Amino acid sequence: MPSEILLIQGHLKNAKAGMLECFPYKTGLLNGRAVVTAVTGVGVTNGAMVTALFIHHFKPAEVIVSGTGSRLNPRIRT
Repeated sequence: MPSEILLIQGHLKNAKAGMLECFPYKTGLLNGRAVVTAVTGVGVTNGAMVTALFIHHFKPAEVIVSGTGSRLNPRIRT
């Protein structure tokens, strides 16, 4: 969710925006570590697909996924 990621992106040093396929992302330093942030969209399948694309492209050592969207708005629960 964009509201979740804005908290992290607000702390990035040397933030730069980019696009991978049709997915926007930001890179930067968080506590001295290089990070990539992106919103994968709604659903487990979409999240897995976008995460796999970013893993293939950036080859991160770690991946953190946050998925609380349906808990914030009960109308979008599936």
